[in-house]
Amino acid sequence: MFNMKDLQRITSYSRDQLRDRLRLLGAIVEQDSQRGPRNSLLLGDTTLAALRRMRELENGERGPQEAAGVILEELGRTGNYDRSEASTVPPVSPKLTPGLPGRGDSRVEILERLVKEKERRIADLGVERDHWRDLALDYRRQLAPPKDQPKNRRKWLGWLRPSTAR
Repeated sequence: MFNMKDLQRITSYSRDQLRDRLRLLGAIVEQDSQRGPRNSLLLGDTTLAALRRMRELENGERGPQEAAGVILEELGRTGNYDRSEASTVPPVSPKLTPGLPGRGDSRVEILERLVKEKERRIADLGVERDHWRDLALDYRRQLAPPKDQPKNRRKWLGWLRPSTAR
């Protein structure tokens, strides 16, 4: 279970943005929330997966309302959700919803998709790591002192502590 600060850190939404998105995803949040110590709102993995999917859709040039509509449609839920439907809607497994796949997907297909996604992300991170390493090495070469420079480069410190041996 995640509190609001955890979700802010994970999704990089501000507090107000997060509250707006949770309001838009009310059907999901209602089933996946509970109150914790001091009446704080605790949200589960399904809500986190929905917020991550919303972030992906918003990065794809969709607005928050449109992204919430797509997510609720993917899950087969509507925005005008009432408590009587809670028992008829099958729960979404939080461990298998990174991209909120359709209901027709089998468990094996979902896991294969997750493995492919993981391998792709690892490859992307390797490329990014190599880029940053090359960049750092270039800067290191640019900032390195010339080889012929003497080791005692702090002659300007002489005025601070005059030599006493005369």
